[in-house]
Amino acid sequence: MEKEIKSDTTAQGTKTQHHITKRKTPHKYSFFLVIAITLLVTTTGTAVWLARQTTELSSKANTTGITIPVLEDTHVSQSSTDKNYGDKNENKIDEDKITYLKFNLAQLANKPLTKATLRLYITNDSKDTQTIKEVVASNWTELAINATNKPAVGPRTIASISDTKKNTWKDIDITNYVAENAGKVISFAIDATPENNNNLYISSKESSNAPVIVIETANTAVTIPSVSPTAFTQPTAAATATQPPVQQPSPTTTVVIPTTPPLSSGGARTITVATAAQLTAALADAKPGDVITMADGTYKTKSASVVIGKQNVSAAFRLSQSGTSALPIILQGTRKALIDGDNDYGLHLFNANYIQLKGFTVFNAKKGIMLDGSNHNILDGVEVRNIRDEGVHFRSFSSDNVIRNSYVHHTGEDKRTGALDNGYGEGIYVGSANSNWATYTGGKIDESNRNYILGNTVSYTAGEGIDIKEGTKDGIIRGNTFDNAGIAGTNFADSWVDIKGNNWLITENKGSNALLDGYQIHGVYPGWGNKNTFTYNTISNVKGNGFWVQNNVTGNIISCNNTVTSATKGFANVPCSK
Repeated sequence: MEKEIKSDTTAQGTKTQHHITKRKTPHKYSFFLVIAITLLVTTTGTAVWLARQTTELSSKANTTGITIPVLEDTHVSQSSTDKNYGDKNENKIDEDKITYLKFNLAQLANKPLTKATLRLYITNDSKDTQTIKEVVASNWTELAINATNKPAVGPRTIASISDTKKNTWKDIDITNYVAENAGKVISFAIDATPENNNNLYISSKESSNAPVIVIETANTAVTIPSVSPTAFTQPTAAATATQPPVQQPSPTTTVVIPTTPPLSSGGARTITVATAAQLTAALADAKPGDVITMADGTYKTKSASVVIGKQNVSAAFRLSQSGTSALPIILQGTRKALIDGDNDYGLHLFNANYIQLKGFTVFNAKKGIMLDGSNHNILDGVEVRNIRDEGVHFRSFSSDNVIRNSYVHHTGEDKRTGALDNGYGEGIYVGSANSNWATYTGGKIDESNRNYILGNTVSYTAGEGIDIKEGTKDGIIRGNTFDNAGIAGTNFADSWVDIKGNNWLITENKGSNALLDGYQIHGVYPGWGNKNTFTYNTISNVKGNGFWVQNNVTGNIISCNNTVTSATKGFANVPCSK
């Protein structure tokens, strides 16, 4: 990473240090987070009502096959940020309002899906277009959600709605998305497009025409199970608990290497490359809908440098073209398609939007995959290894990106010796330190927001596995595996994940072997390091705490449902929240 100078504010004063701000203060301070989560089990009557609603909806939609009723639905209003609309008969979409839908696809696991149709009952005429987007987190409930606590909308557009007529059912094909997520609980957000001046209203599950997903499979004789959703209530001081006991001994963590995704076929243009020159030319001429496939082999060259803020940046390969939401540009290959960074950036996305990177490997680079000013991109199943500094970096106003099912390892590697010894080398890095805003973002806060880090394996990093910088917000770190973060003898990297941003959700991750703590929260810049949530994470074999929170941040939730095994200094240095 870029060298940084920051101040670590503690109860003892301000201590200046080089590189990332890490815990320099002793773990002796007392913290109290007066926050908690209360989960209420819904009554039996709700399950009965849902079962009855399933029968009614099958009749209303007039379809065959599996009919999945909506589990939760509501809308939020940007002009009434604290108001909840979960009990209304209608959900609304316009320039001010967003509708959220949640469905449970558990019964579709391992079933031969042929088609999935989202059916909405329209209660007004609308000539404009609305978009259906993925919501990565489904831990919201219709009776608690509002515009302030709403889950972040992801970068992926699943489908669109247009030309709707009052008092009719509207069918929207969502087959691909449902097939990818069969067996899971999923959420959608329906939002207006920027040019939309015409409202769209749809019936909610409180009406007789609730939203449904209709499934066609090779075997339609399926009984729909009743569903008992849970309700979420705001945390209260009374629910704050002390941390649960640390379990002993530590289990052995097995690092699971994600498999590569299937390669795409077809596209507006199908381009196969086998040399560095061909790859450079294909990237320079890339157009929306292109599918560029790298043959197995090593690709090594140098692209012309570009200026990012005040810095000249060199890369082996650079993509500065953009796709569209409907027609992304896809660059793909197997793990044997190797981009050799040769001590520059390996692959640089520069002002490039709607790009999908799939399957290939980037290695032997100063920085692996870098995004500057690039939005709505997906990194899927890539491998990034043997990198001097950051493996993957979302920087300079790069928002709404996803890295998923990827393998990032051996970062912070000395090019001469191969040892992890340079004191930097984060696996995945989001944003920039405030000491670098003058260099990369013209002195502005680097708002690289709503980035999602999902289901990756990050191991053997000289720096943290994931470093989230001040100025970033509303991202999600979910389902990742961490192993061996940090270098003994340094104070630079002492946790798997370091959060300095706001409103991040860190959930369902597991890790083993950290130099000090599993997860840390720091307040290195005024107003940042606040309102982050940690739930259902599994931690083992750390020399400090499972969770460590600096004493100058507020509103963070360390849930008691996290599991900590074999942590020398205990579950956390703050009370957990039920």
